[in-house]
Amino acid sequence: FPSHDKFRNNTNKKQSDIIGISAHILDFDGCLVAWEKVSEIFADYTHYIYNSFNNGVKDVEKGSRFRLVLPYSHNIEVTKNQDVETVQKIYKFIGDIFYYMLHSAKLGGTDTNPTGTGIDLSKRNANAFYFMPSLTDHPIWHVHKAEYLNPYAIVNGSVALALIKQKQLKAKIDEANKKRFE
Repeated sequence: FPSHDKFRNNTNKKQSDIIGISAHILDFDGCLVAWEKVSEIFADYTHYIYNSFNNGVKDVEKGSRFRLVLPYSHNIEVTKNQDVETVQKIYKFIGDIFYYMLHSAKLGGTDTNPTGTGIDLSKRNANAFYFMPSLTDHPIWHVHKAEYLNPYAIVNGSVALALIKQKQLKAKIDEANKKRFE
């Protein structure tokens, strides 16, 4: 499958050069649950799961290393009504929704890996680089066919609303705690 994002030119891959995104990628580094369980959570959408190079090699006791690719039904693109900053915010918000979905699934976890999935949050930006599937002794290659993810529908869906409410509640609690300790 092709790159998940398009850039203004072929030399720079900065956030400001993004002109479109065609898929969402989650990078799991140290997933404590089977990739099959992650696939079940995203079963409503077409997705691909494949191992990363260090799966089964690096920090094996900390879990599996793989990527989940969810192709979009509609690209998120820079237009006259939607600038690059808005495109980036939509992509990050979709990532937040997915993190919330995984956290809500109560897969188990640890203090350093609260969802049990080991999602690499440093790879939340649309311009992050991902290598294609690697040939290893512990390969994962899974294709799940379903409806393609409509990024605009998920941003306006019930999971998004629950996440917004949770963030608003957390902000209120943080503000109350800040005032209490001043």
